[in-house]
This record gives sequence, structure tokens and C-alpha cells, in this order.
Amino acid sequence: MIAELEEKYRTYIENINSYKKDRPIDPVLKRDFIKLLESEQLDTREKLWESFNVNINSMSQIPVFANPYFLGFGNPGADILFIGKEKAFDIYKSPKSFFYESLNNTLQWKLIKEDKFDKNNIFDPRNPRKYHTKKIKSIHTWGKYAQIISGAKTLNLKELLAEYKPEQDSLFNHCFLTEINHIPSRYSNGHSLTQERKSLLKDPFYKRFKNVVIGAKGYLKNSEIEEIFDVKLIKENEVIDSKGKLGNKNIVINLFKSTKQQVIYCQQLSGASGWTNEAIGNLAKLIK
Repeated sequence: MIAELEEKYRTYIENINSYKKDRPIDPVLKRDFIKLLESEQLDTREKLWESFNVNINSMSQIPVFANPYFLGFGNPGADILFIGKEKAFDIYKSPKSFFYESLNNTLQWKLIKEDKFDKNNIFDPRNPRKYHTKKIKSIHTWGKYAQIISGAKTLNLKELLAEYKPEQDSLFNHCFLTEINHIPSRYSNGHSLTQERKSLLKDPFYKRFKNVVIGAKGYLKNSEIEEIFDVKLIKENEVIDSKGKLGNKNIVINLFKSTKQQVIYCQQLSGASGWTNEAIGNLAKLIK
């Protein structure tokens, strides 16, 4: 699968002709993106990316070129897969993140599979902590993932959240992460499961993981989850804790299962969603 994704991505870009109500794509911008994707040298791509000269009238078109085939980040051999809504950064304020985490993702994994990936690269999809070195806040999504992993595997939470050090254990050793929406956004844009993304998520690769946690309630229908993962809905709106001043707002999950996989569908895993320690603990117990 990995070898095909880079070619699919280039073809996808070549077929883009319009955006937002059929407004035409800037042909120069499209040409430059295709030229970048034609190179399989990460350092060459970076030089091309740095030399991009985007017309101010074409800036709003940049998100259209996000990689719909990006696989994700972390340990492909782990037993936990987290699926979020989308990567939470602003493309315009964090162009390097867009370059490393979207445009290059399929090439990075291709080079890793072919044993051609330079370990000195600034960004490694197997461990994004190498690039994002600051301490992780427990209220943020990666912090919630770390809490779940810590509870499910009895690991040191402080170490998982601490500022990055090469010798310490990383949360990405214990899970793999991907998203439903392939276009990064600081704030959620709502349901956006494209056909390209749906086809990718149906690949056997994502069925390797014993436990799947989809923190994106409202993005997918139960029937879509059943179709993508070949699972059956076992429990719907199961209460795992309550929140609110009066404790009258339930935190619920939908639980799906097959003979090889368990899928948990829940609200976005972030502090803003009102997750309690009790709810996170109960989620970890389900995985454990």
C-alpha cells in the first residue's frame, strides 16, 4: 500500500482544478506542488518548499493541497490506534508543520519501509516528539492519549508528558495516530470524510490494531464505522462518567467489536470536551 500512496497523492493534485464554489486553482501554485511531489528526496523537497512564492490571492488555496493519503504517526506495530478529527494547527501560521506532517507523510513512510530514511531528519513520523519537544499539557489531545496509554499499560504518565529527551519513553512507542479529516485546522471544520480518506481507513493496515479509539463524535455515523472497520455496534451511549456542576451531563461512548478488534467512538479527547479523570480511567480499563 505505502508504495502506491505517493503516486495517488500526485494524481490527486494533478486532478484538482477548482476550490470553493468552482473557483479555479492557481496553475502556478499547482505546478509548484506537483514539482515538489515529484522528488523523493526530503531535503530537495524542503528547498522547494522554502522557495515557494505564493501569490497573496492564492494563499487561501493552500489547504486544498493537503495530503488525503497521509497514514499517521507513531508505532505501526502498537495495539492502540487513536483517530482524531483533524490535526489541530493553522496551516498559515505553521507552514513547516503542514510540510512535515501532511505533504511529506507518505514519502517518509515509504523511505522508512525501504530503509532509506535518514534518522537525522528533523521530523520522524514514528516519533513526532523529536520535533514537538515541549512538555505536553494533560488537557490537550496528546495529553489525553498519554493518560489513556498510562492507565492501559501501567506506564509513568509524567515521563510520557515530559519535555522530550531521546532516551526516554515516548507515548508514540505505544500507539499510532491518524485523523478523519486530512486538512489540518486549528478549529474543527465539521464532518469531512472524503472518499480518498474513507478508502484509506478501510485498508487492512488499520485493522491490525486491537483497540481503536475514535475521538470524533459527530464526524462519523455508526454505519460508517461498521463499514470501515468490519465491526458491529455492541453498546450505544454507554455512560462512563458524568460531568458538569450538577453531574447531570453524561460522558458516553459507542462500542463496536469484531473477533479481532474493539472500536470505541467518543467525544474529542481534549480538555475542552469536559473529560474527567474517571472517564479517562474507564476508557483505559476497556483497552486494558
